[in-house]
Amino acid sequence: MLKSTELQTKLVEVRASTEGLTKADEIKAKISEIENIQAQIVLAEMEENEERIEAEKEFKIQNKTKKEGKVDMENKNFREIFAKAVIGTATQEELKTISNLMVEGEKGKGGIAIGDDISKDIKVFQDQRRMFDVRNLINVEKVGTLKGTRPYVTNQPEASGFASVDENGDVQALYEPTFDDMSYVVRSYAGFIPLTKELLEDDVTSIYNFIVEWLGENELNTYAYQVFQGTGTKSAQGIMTETKVGGALITRTEKLTVAPTIKKFKTVFNVDLEALINGTETITTNSDGYDYLDGLEDKNGTPYLQPSVTSASGFRFLGREINTVPKKFLKNVTDGADTLVPFICGDLKQIYTMYDRRQMVVESTKIGGEAWRKRKTEVMGDFRFDGKIIPSALESIKILLAKLA
Repeated sequence: MLKSTELQTKLVEVRASTEGLTKADEIKAKISEIENIQAQIVLAEMEENEERIEAEKEFKIQNKTKKEGKVDMENKNFREIFAKAVIGTATQEELKTISNLMVEGEKGKGGIAIGDDISKDIKVFQDQRRMFDVRNLINVEKVGTLKGTRPYVTNQPEASGFASVDENGDVQALYEPTFDDMSYVVRSYAGFIPLTKELLEDDVTSIYNFIVEWLGENELNTYAYQVFQGTGTKSAQGIMTETKVGGALITRTEKLTVAPTIKKFKTVFNVDLEALINGTETITTNSDGYDYLDGLEDKNGTPYLQPSVTSASGFRFLGREINTVPKKFLKNVTDGADTLVPFICGDLKQIYTMYDRRQMVVESTKIGGEAWRKRKTEVMGDFRFDGKIIPSALESIKILLAKLA
């Protein structure tokens, strides 16, 4: 976890601890502590940004390196060998250097598992493009098996808790928790692209960069689309799909025929999300929703969207973080003649878990599909995960679907 993220979590805890303080010296001490943490966050983000810039420079330097003539196998650029293996021009001697990454593919075709070095290159590309990564908003659990179950409590403890007991009296029985199992099935998400003759004739570094960019963009797009729009049938569950097909989240969804007021948002946080007392609730919306929030002002003309150095977005709304999701993932909802904009209020990390197999594989062929007839090389990317809505965490989310105009 990034240091800045840890500090932001600490800041939330300290702010929560100020509730109920009445003594001036205690309040001043907490304000001083909050300001100190905020300053540390700014410094941490500066350091992390410098590290990212250095990583980007290193990535560019490596990709500009082009070796000519015969080179010893021990010194040959690993990335070049990977690219040559994908397009089928690597020698047997070269393939030996990455034999630990070779995997068995579909119908006997060979494939190459993405190693740490290439994963880092993909991450650098994603950071350079500042691509949206939904994994920052949800809970991600690494799994080593394709199938599994996770238990969850289906009933809630009694509000009264322990009962008062007289001396020598009998202790009363408490409620007995009941459990159910939630199953996950890690599925493959794959796609292929034909490499043109012009690209295949290009230098190996350009081919490698093309593959990294293609994988990097489609990986994050797949995650984001499935989390919000997945069907739940032979795919991950989608948060917005569940609100439309009568899934569990339908009980936590409210349609508004008018734009939500400040009072409505306050009621959602104060009443509908009363179970969240740790300050982790956020508002997740798309560009239409963000634009609406950005236009809300009080009677003095002061925007409700306030700058915040501790927020990833740079702003907070009613003290909550704003997560803006591209509209191609978090779409507006069509309800008859109305277009409804989603505002997902609550803690997405509690309501949604991605079970990530952490295994990306690249396969290629010159003889399958239309590759043989058109003399092209087809490259396929394949990675595996599942996504589930946690039934026991429904009280940690409230979805408003609002007609803004």
